[in-house]
Amino acid sequence: MCKKQIQIISKNANGQLSYCANCKVFDFTFNNILIELTPRELISFQNLIKNIDVDYWESHFNKEYVKRNIPIITRQQNLMLIFTLAELNALKDLILKDNGERNELISISNIDYNMCVN
Repeated sequence: MCKKQIQIISKNANGQLSYCANCKVFDFTFNNILIELTPRELISFQNLIKNIDVDYWESHFNKEYVKRNIPIITRQQNLMLIFTLAELNALKDLILKDNGERNELISISNIDYNMCVN
């Protein structure tokens, strides 16, 4: 991606989605992942993210042993991206940004922390 006409579309602590008008390419960074997407590929990626069955994947693995249990399957056979629920929600905030502020309350079960009470 060139550095001429970059517009940041959305940004959070985990990454950002930006667009280069010169290249006509979206640049999506999330933690240690970088994906360049055409407008058509971004729409496909948004649809993929929208259609993840979070309830199924949250109940499919034992959270005690598998920290990241929500997969995004890619077309490359040997590559699968996996996320926690919090990471997936952060990814959704970037990719599915509707320019409205999202202030949702979270429950104790949404916090990934092993608490030991003495």
